[in-house]
Amino acid sequence: WPGDYYGSAKNLIAREISTYGGNIVNLRVFGCFGIHEKSSRIIKSAMLSCLAENSITIHQNKKMDYIYVGDLYTILVHYIDNFDKQELPKDLNVCYNQKLTLENIVNKVRYLTNRDVDVIIENAGLENCYTGNCSKLNELDLDLIGLEGGIKEVLNGYTK
Repeated sequence: WPGDYYGSAKNLIAREISTYGGNIVNLRVFGCFGIHEKSSRIIKSAMLSCLAENSITIHQNKKMDYIYVGDLYTILVHYIDNFDKQELPKDLNVCYNQKLTLENIVNKVRYLTNRDVDVIIENAGLENCYTGNCSKLNELDLDLIGLEGGIKEVLNGYTK
């Protein structure tokens, strides 16, 4: 994000949430992926390219957080089931611990599909990152599948 836009927006949202007496939760979902996402999104695009044995193009590399839709479901169910039973964070980044670049993610897809397709990075250098601190999510100690597990599940859906 350019300048301090993200920090300012985050503080504004947190202030707004606090004025509603705790009945609002802000789940900041980073890149969510699953079998039904658009084909132009990087994880699905990489999977489909690998399965078709086509090269993969990354416009510019950057660190990016993702969450598997099945894990997002687990988090939402936990919040719904426990909203009145336990103190849950009202402001939560929905992402994983490991911070990977798009190139790392594409290489993970290549490995999991056992395809040695070319990866083309159009613009050198790293673009601005889109990652979050997931320490509050980790404190919930949920049984999440994770990025690699989510990729495997989606790939299983494509190969059936």
